[in-house]
Amino acid sequence: MRSLACILILLSAACASPEMTDEQRAEVAAEIMDATNAFVAGLATLDGDGFVAPFTDAGDLVYVDGGRIYPDRNALKNAFAGFASRQERIGGSWDPSHVTVLGPDGAAFTGVFHADVVDTAGVAQWTNGKIWTFVYQRRGGEWKIVQAHESNGRAPSGN
Repeated sequence: MRSLACILILLSAACASPEMTDEQRAEVAAEIMDATNAFVAGLATLDGDGFVAPFTDAGDLVYVDGGRIYPDRNALKNAFAGFASRQERIGGSWDPSHVTVLGPDGAAFTGVFHADVVDTAGVAQWTNGKIWTFVYQRRGGEWKIVQAHESNGRAPSGN
């Protein structure tokens, strides 16, 4: 039993994220916001390569949208291509948004995306917005999305 306790203590020490100063956490949070805004810029290109650029290409990507799981960048790119072909413009802004810094090389983002999306017929899309959660990991010196979840926003309930 004593050896099990020692192993658990060693494992928890090895897995614990290094202590970060408030300044370091703020810097990581700002980098994540920049990376998330780069995701929006990728959407705006209406180009599959631009859209998938922020996502990892290491083979461990998981993207969930509307009950569908996209297991890699290629599946995500193909799905986006069909959607993008019907859009004239994609833009928008985040409000509110929240970044949880997990350590110097990891963070999670959740935000409500207020969309400025118009299809080729001139009809506004995503009028209730979107909610995205991204899990980021710094890989090769760059922040990459390793997991994502996308949900449709809901109309205000009046409560």
